[in-house]
Amino acid sequence: DMRSVMVVETGNYRIVRFPLTADGVGARAAALEALRTEIGDCQRCPLHRGRTELVFGFGNPAARLMFIADGPREAEDQIGVPFLGRSGETLGRMVRAMGLRRTEVYLCYLVKCFSPDEHAEAGLDACHGFLEQQVAIVRPEVIIAFGDLAARRLTGQNATLPHLRGKWFRFGSAEVLPTFHPDAFEQNRDSKRLVWGDLRLVMKRLGLKSQRER
Repeated sequence: DMRSVMVVETGNYRIVRFPLTADGVGARAAALEALRTEIGDCQRCPLHRGRTELVFGFGNPAARLMFIADGPREAEDQIGVPFLGRSGETLGRMVRAMGLRRTEVYLCYLVKCFSPDEHAEAGLDACHGFLEQQVAIVRPEVIIAFGDLAARRLTGQNATLPHLRGKWFRFGSAEVLPTFHPDAFEQNRDSKRLVWGDLRLVMKRLGLKSQRER
C-alpha cells in the first residue's frame, strides 16, 4: 500500500521508507519508482554538476541476485542505464554463464551520477541511504560487489579487494561477495579465473546451474 509511505528527515535531505507488505514484483517495482521520484533532480553532492543523466538502477525488482559497482561511466551517463558498453557485455556473459538472464538480476551503483571532474567517493554519503533502500526493496539474497570501492563500502571493511574477494559478508539482509570489476578483469586471464571461482560460490549459494550443467 503506497499510502503507507513514511518520510524520514535526515540532514538536508529526505529519505523515504517503504513498509512493504506484499512480496509481488509489482509492489517492489512501484516502491522503486517512488524512490526514484523522491531522488528527483538530485543536487545533494558535487557529482550532479557534471552529470547528464542520473543512473538509478535497472532490472528485476524482485531479483535474487544484485550487482553493485562504484558508479556510472561516461556511456551510462549519456543514457541513464547501468552497465553499458564493454563492461555491460562482460556482465552479460557472466550472467549467462551463471544460467541466468539479464532480466532476472538487478543492477545499480553506489553513487548515481558520473562526473568527469569528481571521483565517485564524493557522492557516497549522499547516495548511501538511497542504496540501502534499493536493497531493502529488491531484497536480493546475494549481492556481488564489483571493485575496490563497492567492496569496502558494502562490507564495511577497510581492506583491499584482493583481501576481500571470495569471502562472504552481509549488507542489510543480503549476503555480499566482493570480486573484480568487469572493466578490470576482461583482459586479465588470471583475474577472469578468480572471478569465475567467485561466481561459482554465488551459484552454489543460490542453487544455480551453469549453461553447461543444464
